[in-house]
Amino acid sequence: MKAFHGSQETKDFYVARIKAHRAADEIVKGQYWEKDEDGVFRGCAIGCSLHAADHNAIVKEWDFPLSLGYLEDCIFENLPQELALDWPLRFAEAAKPGADLSHVADHFMIWMLIDGVNGVIRFAQKDRERAAIQAVSDLYARKAANDNPGPKEWVAARAAAWNAGDAAWAARAAAWNAGDAAWAAARAAGAAGAAARAAARAARAAAYISFADKLIELMKAA
Repeated sequence: MKAFHGSQETKDFYVARIKAHRAADEIVKGQYWEKDEDGVFRGCAIGCSLHAADHNAIVKEWDFPLSLGYLEDCIFENLPQELALDWPLRFAEAAKPGADLSHVADHFMIWMLIDGVNGVIRFAQKDRERAAIQAVSDLYARKAANDNPGPKEWVAARAAAWNAGDAAWAARAAAWNAGDAAWAAARAAGAAGAAARAAARAARAAAYISFADKLIELMKAA
């Protein structure tokens, strides 16, 4: 895959579009790309960027993997309001035209699961919880190395995480749908926020801010 089909002109077109929607206060949570009662179109991160109500548009229009469309959307809906409004532009500006973003979501999953500072593995209190989280991360590491695990391996990892305890909740979500990267990315992003569910709402917001920053870092590095 080549981000923005390898074209700086294509990237500039979409960046300008997002900037215009931001300036016109047309970026909103909770809807794709819809006309309001005043006849003005407004939309979410996907809607205002692609003028579409379908995550698949990011594949056709930007040549991004579908998993990144789900991650962009999930993070947008969970960021604090002001940061959310700036998120579509940050996301669009992060990728270099021509970059291959195919494994960005895989590396995001690995970080989200086992990073020593932000990973959900730090909530594990039992060896079997840590093992379940590590097992799912290992599958994503193989995927990032183009050694794609088979469906049975994803199912087995999910079953192990299911029985491991509360700390492996994010690992279950990350291994859902037999390794379907798009759905797993969206579910895991939500699950990682839930890793801090015992904390206050501020902790959840902080988690999503860290998710946003990490995703941008990975996209820029690709």
